[in-house]
Amino acid sequence: MTNQNGTHPNGTHESSGQWTLAIDFGTSNTAAAHTHPLRSSVEAVNLAHDRKTMTSSVYIETPEDISTGDVAMNRAESNPSGFLPSPKRVIPQQVFQINGYDIPSSVPVAAVLRSVVERASREHNNQRPAELILTHPEAWSDREVQVLIDAASSLGLNAVTVKTVSEPKAAARYYSSEGTLEPGDVIGVFDFGGGTLDIAVLEAQVDGSFSVLSARGDNTLGGRTFDAMIRRWVDEQLEDDHPEMLHYLRSEAPLTERHALEDSIRRAKELLSEASSASIRIDAGGETARLQLTREEFEEIITPAINRAVELTRDALEGAGIVCPDQLKALYLTGGTSRVPMVQEALKDLGPLATLDDPKTVVAQGAVSAAAPVVRNLSSATMSGNTTSSDPQRHDRDAGGASSTSESSSKNRKLIMAVVAAVVAVGGLGGLVWAVTNSGKDEPTPETSAAPTTQAPEDLDSVSAIEAKIPENIRPHLDRCRADGTSMTNAVEIACDVKKDSEDYAFFQEPEYDSLSPQLRFTVNENESRSDLASIRNGSFSKDNAYAGPFISEDGNKGAAAYQSSMGENSLLKYADRSTFMSIESYDFASPDKAMEWLKAKGLHPEDN
Repeated sequence: MTNQNGTHPNGTHESSGQWTLAIDFGTSNTAAAHTHPLRSSVEAVNLAHDRKTMTSSVYIETPEDISTGDVAMNRAESNPSGFLPSPKRVIPQQVFQINGYDIPSSVPVAAVLRSVVERASREHNNQRPAELILTHPEAWSDREVQVLIDAASSLGLNAVTVKTVSEPKAAARYYSSEGTLEPGDVIGVFDFGGGTLDIAVLEAQVDGSFSVLSARGDNTLGGRTFDAMIRRWVDEQLEDDHPEMLHYLRSEAPLTERHALEDSIRRAKELLSEASSASIRIDAGGETARLQLTREEFEEIITPAINRAVELTRDALEGAGIVCPDQLKALYLTGGTSRVPMVQEALKDLGPLATLDDPKTVVAQGAVSAAAPVVRNLSSATMSGNTTSSDPQRHDRDAGGASSTSESSSKNRKLIMAVVAAVVAVGGLGGLVWAVTNSGKDEPTPETSAAPTTQAPEDLDSVSAIEAKIPENIRPHLDRCRADGTSMTNAVEIACDVKKDSEDYAFFQEPEYDSLSPQLRFTVNENESRSDLASIRNGSFSKDNAYAGPFISEDGNKGAAAYQSSMGENSLLKYADRSTFMSIESYDFASPDKAMEWLKAKGLHPEDN
């Protein structure tokens, strides 16, 4: 059945050899949906032999030799320096460095998109889609959305129409197709993925579209946060019963054994959504240990993160004028982490919860019929700007007519790309982001307003090298610095204990066990510091709520930023400095105020620089 204009009721083209593909490019996983060639319906695409999603990871041997998904993870075993676990994290950087190469951030994105397009096209006799729809976070800037467009432009899909739509609007369209929403109805979308949490409150419009009333998010909170919390619990158990194994994992274990432990933790976390207990297997140096984690213990471990998610959701609702649950038609849950029973239990008092099908694929499926009317035909090779913005006054940007861009804006886009190409060609990064953000009429962001005048120092990948860069007024208060895996941007991270007899110890929460100490984590890596700064800048955090609202401060001269928030009894601190490329993180401060006091005492507080 089709409408008079030749489209299906879901908004897609009539099946005449043409089809539509939507891709939800996520921090940890990517999902896709297409108009099915036989059933004229919108369905998720099988992106792996046994699942609907694929990991977003890529492995970059050279700019011309890039692997994606499971193949990327396999190749990383032999050369970890080429592995990028979360390409979405480097999008704000425009250009990043990996395995000795300067890579535009659109390149790994394009590799993932290409894999999805190729797999989906097999179900359509290898015919390419006529329409490609890409989703993005609501708070993304024009520049970040443009990276998606650049990635799609590089795929060689001539005459393919490309549209963009924000993730909450796509999810809202999917859920609303299963029931009736009246104009003026207000819904919430709680998108809890592997790497981030995004909440949006939307109002249904007369034409079936949605306008965003309020949005909040936390780029540091997701399923991987739960994994990290479980890993700390594992360390505590090993400290008591297998101290030699713990020392081996922290200092000597190869990447294969560390990844095996991470996989075991992730599987246990997923199993605990259905079972009352799960085992975690640890293989280290020829020895094997098994730990039993009960759901009760798991929920106790993740309570601080759940509290943070609930407070962000409440803040988003209040920002939209929702002060009681009956003002909300539904609170829709999407993203794999929303499956955790405790998440749903914690949210139930905020509004009527609604979940449908696989929460990992609803954004991609909804995007097929909710795509923004911002259209780009790849055969025209235009570089017109996207209307996406984090400005609350422009949240309805993709609910109206097609966007238009002035001739000067088009020229600015071309100038931006010329600058990127020139810098990549000469292999230099100094001042690149400053040049990109100032080529057009946009003002420089706090993160990039003062580019370093000297070439960036080499990223550090050893404990001793990173430890040597720790400020001199911090280093004497630390003990037992050791390798502690890699960050989301694959930077080597070290963890150091805070000495119990040092003056810094007073800023931290007293550990539950005498054998443990508060920890500070450090990286010295350009990609990581840029990513941390971008996360702090783009997090859409509230500064008004005493519990959920973190303190954020940025220094335009040095490009330093700090973020803190309550995490149960402890407090999280993230600090990044673009001039030194150092990032500092700890979950062990006694309170948000203590975290800020510590920064001031060490001369690191951004407002003091």
